[in-house]
Amino acid sequence: MVPAIAGVVGAVVMAAHAVLLALRPEGCVGQACSGGAAHRPSEDISWLFLIAVALLAVAVAGHRTLPRWGRIATATTLAVGALLLAVGIAINRGSSYGDPLWWLVDSDTLGRFVPLLATGIAGFAVLRSPVLRAWLGSLLLAAFVIGLPFNIQDWRVLLNLPMSAAWAVLFAITLASARRGAHELAPAAAS
Repeated sequence: MVPAIAGVVGAVVMAAHAVLLALRPEGCVGQACSGGAAHRPSEDISWLFLIAVALLAVAVAGHRTLPRWGRIATATTLAVGALLLAVGIAINRGSSYGDPLWWLVDSDTLGRFVPLLATGIAGFAVLRSPVLRAWLGSLLLAAFVIGLPFNIQDWRVLLNLPMSAAWAVLFAITLASARRGAHELAPAAAS
């Protein structure tokens, strides 16, 4: 039950991070950056994304209804994403110039792409699970595809919301199933 709660909280934090970034002025993208245009400031709240990814890694590692290969692959991918984000945040904090590192700014970087990749892996794992519903896997895979053009510099930061919603649904259903199972077992244990 604790992993499912961590997953729901991680998904909510990930969505909050996307919304907070979307509320900031847009940054430059591609060719527009060559004229001295600035990136959208994100360093001060990048730790939110790191916490979200770490919580999802813990939640997936404890998710016993996923096939073993899917649980290991997804949790490892999320952990690598959290590690890349942590290293980027630490180096960025130590930078005397204050310029954000490429993996904290650019949407195509590993620190932000790896959690999206983990969503796709989880989608395939859920499809192969004998316990979980196939539509949950389809939801995760759809969120993966929708999130591919994710970019924190413009409106595409909101493409992170379907991924957050898919994770929240998966873990909310897991949490509800665990509560229902515990509730159904309680009277039998008492008699």
